[in-house]
Amino acid sequence: MLTDREQRALNEIERDLSATDPRLSAKLARGSGRRTRRRSALEVLAIVTSVVLVATGAFDSRPGMIVAGVVGLALLLGGPFAVRHWKAGPSR
Repeated sequence: MLTDREQRALNEIERDLSATDPRLSAKLARGSGRRTRRRSALEVLAIVTSVVLVATGAFDSRPGMIVAGVVGLALLLGGPFAVRHWKAGPSR
């Protein structure tokens, strides 16, 4: 919650931004819901794929399936972090 003074300052900043760069102001107001949904879907896909691979590796004793289980576990633990890092974009 903002104080009245902070809210006035924020409103002034928003007005200044709209006046100096209306295109950026409109873009920020719109947000990027589509990209967020698509990348969230990638996180879910990574988790589901990794769970399937872990289950396959756990219940099948062939060497290839054990490797699949290990890869699945690595994906399960690191996949969501990798997708979130990708969401953040390149560091400057």
